[in-house]
Amino acid sequence: MRRLKRLWQQSTTTNKVIIIVLTTAFIVFLVVAVGGYSGSWLFSWTGFSDYTKPPGVDERGKTLWDWLQLLIIPAVLAAGAWWLQRTERKAEQEIAKERAETEHKLAEEQQRETALQAYLDRMAELLLKEGLRTAEADDEVLAVARARTLTALRQLDGTRKGVILSFLYEAELIKIVNHVVDLTDANLSGTALSGATLRGADLRGIDLRGANLSIADLYGADLRGANLSGTDLSVVTLSGANLSGVNLSESILRGAYLRRADLFGANLSRADMLAAELFGANLSRADLNGANLFGANLSKGILIETDLRGANLCGADLSIADLRMSDLNRANLSKADLNGANLSEADLNGANLSEADLNGANLRMANLSEADLSRVNLSIADLRLTTYNDATVWPEGFTPPPDAIKAEE
Repeated sequence: MRRLKRLWQQSTTTNKVIIIVLTTAFIVFLVVAVGGYSGSWLFSWTGFSDYTKPPGVDERGKTLWDWLQLLIIPAVLAAGAWWLQRTERKAEQEIAKERAETEHKLAEEQQRETALQAYLDRMAELLLKEGLRTAEADDEVLAVARARTLTALRQLDGTRKGVILSFLYEAELIKIVNHVVDLTDANLSGTALSGATLRGADLRGIDLRGANLSIADLYGADLRGANLSGTDLSVVTLSGANLSGVNLSESILRGAYLRRADLFGANLSRADMLAAELFGANLSRADLNGANLFGANLSKGILIETDLRGANLCGADLSIADLRMSDLNRANLSKADLNGANLSEADLNGANLSEADLNGANLRMANLSEADLSRVNLSIADLRLTTYNDATVWPEGFTPPPDAIKAEE
């Protein structure tokens, strides 16, 4: 490192000297040329001005211009040769650098492929010769299998990590019904599993940050305590899956199937859940702060004490959903279907409920302060003890119940 720094400093110094010399030479040449042409000084010896032969002189002697003509061509050729050599040397260095990088990448690829093959061979041996699949809880072979798996995963790239996970699943080593290899704390970040089938897999506590699980089938899988932050789960099937306590912050769940999934206490802050299917899902005490649930289906969902602050629920289906004591502060519920929803004691302060359907909804003791209720359907809604004053607009012709509590009281 020090040698490279020293070479760079020497190269910089050399370049500075060359620039100074060339600049000085150019200035001197410019001054002499202008002076020679003007004739006010330097006179005819420069050769740049008109020459008048003095009396008694047969011919003019060599001038500066004559000497320059003899030197210009060699100088130009020398400068051109230097520049060409410098350019070629730089190009050669770039080619050498690219070649070295390519060779390094190829070596790494070969190393990863060798590690993967060694892992698969060893696991096959444990399965066929040491009875891994039928091992008892305290058998040493289980510890060996786990240790080799965790080590291999740390060495491999996303694609090969996906190969290992698929192998473990197909070998029936990580299924809930026959859990053999413990993957808790396994590093599967960046894993490529798009379109993979992992139905009923036991993936508790694994690290899947930044992985690609789009279109994957994880029906009924156990992902409790897993880290899926920033993961691509577009159109994934997670129906009936156990996702309680999972970190799904900033993940992509567009069009995901999560029917009756257990997301109790899950972190879904800033997750993109556009048009997600969450029918009957349990989202109690989940963090959906700033999540995008535009057009999502949360019908019959359980969202008790859920954090939905600032969430986008525009056009979402929340009919018959249980939102008791949920925090919907500043949430966008415009055109949402909240027909028959239970919003008792929910905080809807500043929420946008314009054109929402709250027909038959339970809003008992809910906070609707500063909420936008323009063109909202509140037919047969239960608004007893609701804090409603400061609401932007009440529905036309609607009279708040006499027992509604005002904020100032």
